[in-house]
Amino acid sequence: MDTEKDNTKNTEKTETGENSQAVDVTEGARVPGEKTAVSFSANGGTRSVGVEFREELFSHDSAQYDHELARFCAEFAMLGYGLMRTGEDVPGETYQPENALDICGFEDVVSVRDTAVDEENYFIARRKISAEEGEYTLVFAGYIGSYVGQWYTNFDSGRGLMHLGFADAADFAYTGLRRYLEKLNADRRRVKLLLIGHSRGGAVASLVAARLIRDEIFALPENIFAYTFASPNPTRHADRSDPKYSRIFNIINKEDFVTKCMPREWGYGRYGVTLAFPEKDRSSRYNTLLSKVRGHFDAFYGAKYMPFRYGPKTVDRLFETITGTLKSVDDFYDVGLRSQGEKLSMQTYFTRTLCGLVGEPAGSKVPDAARNYMLGTFINRYASCAELKAVASFFVLYEGIGSATTGKISDTYFSYAHLAHTYCAYMLALDGDSLVRVDPPEVAGTPEEE
Repeated sequence: MDTEKDNTKNTEKTETGENSQAVDVTEGARVPGEKTAVSFSANGGTRSVGVEFREELFSHDSAQYDHELARFCAEFAMLGYGLMRTGEDVPGETYQPENALDICGFEDVVSVRDTAVDEENYFIARRKISAEEGEYTLVFAGYIGSYVGQWYTNFDSGRGLMHLGFADAADFAYTGLRRYLEKLNADRRRVKLLLIGHSRGGAVASLVAARLIRDEIFALPENIFAYTFASPNPTRHADRSDPKYSRIFNIINKEDFVTKCMPREWGYGRYGVTLAFPEKDRSSRYNTLLSKVRGHFDAFYGAKYMPFRYGPKTVDRLFETITGTLKSVDDFYDVGLRSQGEKLSMQTYFTRTLCGLVGEPAGSKVPDAARNYMLGTFINRYASCAELKAVASFFVLYEGIGSATTGKISDTYFSYAHLAHTYCAYMLALDGDSLVRVDPPEVAGTPEEE
């Protein structure tokens, strides 16, 4: 979701992890055993995060979850949004994550940006690493969240077993990675792959990783590492929970609307293992965690992180309302719902409102029309059905659409729950044992793999 536009190079303070202690480091100066600050732009200011590459993170079978590796991935998932920058380069400034990749010893960097609605922004780089059994080439691929019009394909799943928008983007991303690996022409037994992504990029990373694991063409499965953050549900394939995909780790915030699209009640899910942040409660343990998260989030985004007042319940209720009426993806496209006197499908409503708000380039008049239509659903409550009123109310009250909340309540719950900055803040604040495994439910009517 993030669409931060520019990134600058600077000398900054960076946080070093769980204790949120700031240390003075000069960007680009490599200090063994210490993190190096990388500057980036976010929320109108210059921020920084510390990065450090450690070869030992890749010394085990990829099916073993590694929290330090996951933290490294979360940092790059956040830095990856530097690829979103558009327009001419500014002298003296550098794109991210290229600078961070250089700091971590990667070379032959390929960055693909400004992609079409059915494609995907990404970076690929490589470096040599050493292990007990010899030297490997590590290829690192990072997939970025939605870029302008790609929001429209996020809500165009199609009716097949694979989410159409994500599958098209994954095909594009896989082709780029395949060409990179073919050019490398390395022995697959001496290649390790690391794939990461946030939001739409998380869905793409998981689909590409699943294909690489199935094919075993470019690397052995035990050497394919995949960590995603805030990934939506991209597949209805029945084999997505097969143990062979257990080396794909999907990390989610249960308060994040995006991680519940498309609904699991319609048979959707993710390849691999899903791990969730601890839910909000009134315990002192949670309050301590929240304090740490806020410290990191302020450093990364320059604002106070606000979780939903009732934790995941607010988002869960919205999806219960939607799936209580719409029982399948066919209903998502076909059932007519009433909004301001007209009938339209839920898919059309999301396309006209949310996608119109965030999926248009600068200067477009579509966001104003989208905002007004959503506000109309919210205000004309007796002329709209319960399902669309629930959607409109969610975005008006919890994202401040149309400034209807007039600043009286926090209106950034939706975006704050989803930002890559939030996920990185949580990963640095948490230890690995605090993540909760989310087992996929047995969903009636989940289609078998064709």
